[in-house]
Amino acid sequence: MSELTSQQEKVLKYISERIRDHELPPTNQEIVDHFGWASPNAATCHLTALELKGAIKRIKGKARGIEVLDRYYF
Repeated sequence: MSELTSQQEKVLKYISERIRDHELPPTNQEIVDHFGWASPNAATCHLTALELKGAIKRIKGKARGIEVLDRYYF
């Protein structure tokens, strides 16, 4: 299991807080807007890295299809 980068930890924390506070995960666009990134691809790359490192699970075909795995839940 690879360690998360500082930025990946921030993205994971944001996702976890959104789930806790709003009872559903953010969309890719909401992640982009929150971090002020210019491209939606930035969110996709971070989510892919988090999934490969075992921090999240994505559900294909759902706009809010992000599940934080228990051991990473903030």
